[in-house]
Amino acid sequence: MKYFKYYNDWPGPTSLVHTGELIENKLTLTFNDHTWFDRELKGIGMLSDKEYLPNVLDVNVSKLSITVEHGINLNHALYEKLKLPENWKQQVLDVVKDLEESLIYKLNLYPHTFIFVNDKVKLIDLYACAGAHEKIKYNTIESLVQPSSKERFKFVKDDYLEIDKIYQYTKINNAGDWEGDMLNG
Repeated sequence: MKYFKYYNDWPGPTSLVHTGELIENKLTLTFNDHTWFDRELKGIGMLSDKEYLPNVLDVNVSKLSITVEHGINLNHALYEKLKLPENWKQQVLDVVKDLEESLIYKLNLYPHTFIFVNDKVKLIDLYACAGAHEKIKYNTIESLVQPSSKERFKFVKDDYLEIDKIYQYTKINNAGDWEGDMLNG
């Protein structure tokens, strides 16, 4: 089954940098090019010691694909009113706090990037994880910036993204369409 997220009550793609295929409890993300595939691998490396890194089942360099263990996607659970662990919100907040304390900023902090496997939160779409002081040129992401996200990607200095400012803008302005002001307490 094609992997999707609900957006404005309609199923749509989860990302512009990959397609996803969900078969039973395995999600395979196939990336459009090496740039994003390599960033996903970098994100996996950044989270290698974290409990919320999903179990990586396969990395296929020739196909630019990565397969991870999957469970319930938070976006689907919220939209379809599926059963989640009672403490799901706290689990999400704990991940966000741990990322921040580790100076890792997830620039696509959206409900569809959180999954639950055996009632434990896991994080996917790790290509958008960046170190607080990482140097990423704006032109790397320019073609992906949609009209709805132009405002949050305006933080550029000397052609490089200002990662910390983009992340703070993402959280403060609820770019992920989270319930209420969940991420900001």
